[in-house]
Amino acid sequence: MKYIYRLILAFVIVITISGCGDTGDDKDTNQTEIQNNTSNIDINISNIVKDINISDDNISEIIEDINSSDDNSTIAQIISVTIPNSSYYKADDSLDFHIIYDRNVTVENIPTLSLDINNTIKNIPYIEDESNSTDLLFRYIIPVGIEDIDGLVLSNNIDLNDSNITDDFGNEANTTFDIQDLSSVKIDSVNPIFTNDNNISIYENTTTIVKIQTKDITDVSYTISSDYDGDLVSLDSNNNLIFNTAPDYESSEHNTTYTILITAKDEANNETNQTITVEVKDNISLYIKSVVYDDNLTKNDITDDIVYIYFSDPIDENTLSDDINSMFDINGTGNFDDANATYNSDFNLLTIFLDENSTAPIVNNTKIYLTSDVIQDANDEYPNEFNQTVVFKYNHILKTNTTKSDDNPKEDAEMQLGISRLYTSNNDTVDDNITYLTWEDDDNISDKNYSEAYDYCENLTLDGKDNWTLPTIKQLLTLVDYNQSIDYRVTDGVFQTYSKEEYWSSTSERDNPDALYAWSVSFDYRDNIVDSTSKKDEKLYVRCVLDTNTTISQDLIFNSSTVLDPTTRIMWKRNATADTSWEDALSGCYSDQTQDYDDWRVPNINELQTIIKYDNNGIQAIDEDFRNFDSSDIWSSTRSPLDSAKALAARIYQDGAIYEYDIDDLRYYICIRNY
Repeated sequence: MKYIYRLILAFVIVITISGCGDTGDDKDTNQTEIQNNTSNIDINISNIVKDINISDDNISEIIEDINSSDDNSTIAQIISVTIPNSSYYKADDSLDFHIIYDRNVTVENIPTLSLDINNTIKNIPYIEDESNSTDLLFRYIIPVGIEDIDGLVLSNNIDLNDSNITDDFGNEANTTFDIQDLSSVKIDSVNPIFTNDNNISIYENTTTIVKIQTKDITDVSYTISSDYDGDLVSLDSNNNLIFNTAPDYESSEHNTTYTILITAKDEANNETNQTITVEVKDNISLYIKSVVYDDNLTKNDITDDIVYIYFSDPIDENTLSDDINSMFDINGTGNFDDANATYNSDFNLLTIFLDENSTAPIVNNTKIYLTSDVIQDANDEYPNEFNQTVVFKYNHILKTNTTKSDDNPKEDAEMQLGISRLYTSNNDTVDDNITYLTWEDDDNISDKNYSEAYDYCENLTLDGKDNWTLPTIKQLLTLVDYNQSIDYRVTDGVFQTYSKEEYWSSTSERDNPDALYAWSVSFDYRDNIVDSTSKKDEKLYVRCVLDTNTTISQDLIFNSSTVLDPTTRIMWKRNATADTSWEDALSGCYSDQTQDYDDWRVPNINELQTIIKYDNNGIQAIDEDFRNFDSSDIWSSTRSPLDSAKALAARIYQDGAIYEYDIDDLRYYICIRNY
């Protein structure tokens, strides 16, 4: 409207000036005309004012408005900037920046602001729907996974890119503003990550459970909730989770298993929950946990034989006696005369090296226990309970013999771990000199269902022996040779008679003799399944076995993050890692530093099979004390014998069957090392 007023005033001035230009004799005449014209102009202006609905009372306001009107030669200026409040911001929070102009502006397209978050530039877009003519809103919604507690840095200008900001005259507005202090505006959109173990075993009469620890960029506080009444547990000043009253295993007032929920909250109010399961164990005194005998594959030479004795707890090494026999009572065959021993405190392991005057224990028959007054534990206590521990056989793991490789030093074909196979062929039998199994090598026996196969072996008399049996699934798998140069999964030339088809094992599905299925092994390389269950009324092949009391037993020793298998001297990580390609699994173990060991690796398929429980009737086909084995297969380091783009994996979660998968598929993996 003020521009209309200007036009009216200009019109009046032009008319007035034009009337003042005459001189001489016409002066008086012109003066009269000017007066008349002025009168007419006054009338016309009044009419104009009336036409635009302006009253006489507002004339002074009009003149003031005209005098104070903006000069269209100036541009719109930024007069202030509003930034987010000083605080921590987390995922899905909004950082709002308001750019305030001194007059109306029009925005075309989407200008941005540049925000430096932890040395990464983020473009903050203009929000048209929530802006007005003088207040431009720019908004950044924080995604998950960003951290910056040193303060943000905002550039001091609007980035136009391909946009425009103009005033009512079409002039480009100023886009520069004063530098803003965002040093107290901080971002943390990462939840705390628990780093402590969440499956704990402690002995009764113990108060400390575990130290609660998390990884986070800010300070973290913890709260506890429990399913149990009363103040069961608490956190001390060092964030140790403790029982307020030590549990007593024998007391009816205490459970043997507790479930405790811990909530971790950081300064940005990000929260993470961890469920801690605490198993309270009976505080039995020092005892022998496992005994393993290794004859080093030399049946007739005792001087290289070794007995491994694992104690339940650390012992006082000063109480070890040079007279090995004095420390142990032996029930059955065996003595340690003139033997030497070394102690490894890392594994509570006493290694006994037998001498020519020693007598080897009999596997699965001899039992060993501690004497009462020689060895003491780390608390200077003698054992007061004397369990007898049976002697197990050391399990020498066979090489897979695979040569399929892509020159990856971390895969089975390159590492070539294990013992080479060694067979002795007789007329009707074959001796395996590594496993000490003797195999039938008679005419091909086929077309037998499970019951017929079982009875056939039980009633077999061969090579003067009548204690033949249908092999277990693990015994049958020792024959599998993964060398891809042949199309039959048994070392070439071992048996006179053989078939590539499936052979029965004696192992019923889920450890149920009445089950409809039993395990079998296919020796045909064309089959991508090595072992599987077959319906017991199917007709399969049979190869009987003779086992001279050397059946491999297993007694795993579980620690907080690792598992020891005394029968193979393999240390396993207790937790599996999910959803990983084969090559990433190899690299993941290779770089693992658990317990400061740097020689972790992915097990080959023969090593992986040692922990599979084919007769297990639980959910997973391995010991339930292993953790994080969800519904997936577990990679081995062994490639498929026929296709280097595939690798072998065991279906741990279901039954333990061995399949081959593309190496880019996502499976679980677990790491191992020899100790």
